Amino acid sequence: MQGHVVVADTSKEVKVKVGGPQHPALASSHGRIKIRTITKDVIRDIVVPNQDSNKRSTIMTKGELCRIMKNASTVSQADQEAAKAAIKMEKGRELEHCKERRKLMQKIDAERAAQQQGGLRTMQSEAERERAELLRAEQTEELKHVNKIIAAALCRVAWNAQISEHHELAQAKREDETRLNTIMEDVRQDGLRKEAAQEEIAHQKRLASLQHLLKQQAQQECKKKMDLQRQKQEAKHARELIQQQHVEDLQALDRKHAKQLQFREAIKANKAELSVQQAKMAEQRRLADERIDLFVRQREEREAKLEVLKEQARHEREMEIARLRKLQERVQDRKANEDERRARSSEEAAQRQWRLQQIKEAAALAEHEAKLCKERNDQIESKLRYRAMQSQRDRLDFQRVLQAQTEAIERDIKVMQAKREAKAEHARQLRSQVQERKARAMIQHAAEFREQDKRQLEEKEKRLQIERAIQKKLDKLRYCGVHRNIHNQMKQVVKSSEARFKRKVSSLSVSFYSKYLEDKTQTYYDHSLESCWFIEKSLFCSKIELVVKPIPEIWR
Repeated sequence: MQGHVVVADTSKEVKVKVGGPQHPALASSHGRIKIRTITKDVIRDIVVPNQDSNKRSTIMTKGELCRIMKNASTVSQADQEAAKAAIKMEKGRELEHCKERRKLMQKIDAERAAQQQGGLRTMQSEAERERAELLRAEQTEELKHVNKIIAAALCRVAWNAQISEHHELAQAKREDETRLNTIMEDVRQDGLRKEAAQEEIAHQKRLASLQHLLKQQAQQECKKKMDLQRQKQEAKHARELIQQQHVEDLQALDRKHAKQLQFREAIKANKAELSVQQAKMAEQRRLADERIDLFVRQREEREAKLEVLKEQARHEREMEIARLRKLQERVQDRKANEDERRARSSEEAAQRQWRLQQIKEAAALAEHEAKLCKERNDQIESKLRYRAMQSQRDRLDFQRVLQAQTEAIERDIKVMQAKREAKAEHARQLRSQVQERKARAMIQHAAEFREQDKRQLEEKEKRLQIERAIQKKLDKLRYCGVHRNIHNQMKQVVKSSEARFKRKVSSLSVSFYSKYLEDKTQTYYDHSLESCWFIEKSLFCSKIELVVKPIPEIWR
């Protein structure tokens, strides 16, 4: 029975004719080394792993793949120019809208200013009309006493209004503080509930992932047990086949003894070439063993790095699971090493037996024993490669699960950060709007107060000039020897004019303060009433001071 052996080489194939069936062989394909395994029912070419083929692999969803394929297109120059033109047109439209809005706001501001000026002119004309009417009414003696009573009553009304306003402002402030505290407490409780719900969801996810890992571990254990049982059955079947083949070979040994004499010459001729080929095959097997050892060392280094990353990223429970898994892998590796040592010891025993039988028996029986030893080595190598591939698949599955969990945690953190930033931006905008409104109101009220103070100062200066002129005239009359009765009558006229001025100033101050009471959004310093009190205190007698009360310091 003639055959040939294909020896793995990076540049050529060497064929050796030997007796018996085809032997295991190595072949090169695209730089990858293959080992041919010949069994009773099938012939397989197993690739020797020389590098990690999945280190650049990527896992993505169908939607992500469709999006990438959709976007993977070349944009033409015309499309780019059209996009730029569309962007430019959009910017031009936005600029036009901004200009229109600016013009509209300027128009509204101008109308508002005109309305304010018209209102001031109307108020001035109304004040002049009221002043003229007041002067005409003051010519009657009957209204003088009534005006004094009205002035005292208005002062008392202003006093009561100030007290009620103070109480209302304090009550509104307390209500605002209570409402703000309630709102802040509700917001805090909502945040706590949301955080608790998110923590519960994360905990459920971690429990689900842990259960999934435990389930996978149990499935892998069951699968390994089934594989071990199947391997035992295959080994038992192989031993039975070997025993049967051995019996058949012993029976055929007598028949082949006559033919061995014819084959001895051919064997002697091919012995030298066979020894050379065996040396090459041993060297190739040694190189394959070195590659396998290098792959195993790289795998152990990657597993060590992976353990470090797992210790940093996982919690204590996951670290315990990783430790148990590592112990399990060590036990498996230890078992594999023990199986390999037993296999090597059995191989060495078979080789020693084969050498003893080679001395006693013929060359055909020796070749048959060598074939059995090689088949056993191939079985051991296939078992080691299968376990290496199985551990590689387990490690890749674990890396995919770890990467998915890490990405989910990063997405949750980004979503929470975006929500916090949006809330902070919204609160900042609200605060800026409130501050702008307060500033505008303060500026408007300050302008009104300054205008009122200016009018009052002008009126005061005018009245002082009149009083000085009247006093000079009275002194001149007294020095010129005017009668005392006439002088007293002139004094009474001056006093009546002073009383009219007091009533006028009081009425203006009360009207201005009633206008101020309408706006309860802000509290300001009452300059008009302070000026009113200063004029009343400096011009009138102590009897009038008992009616007009000063403004308390706490209200200023």
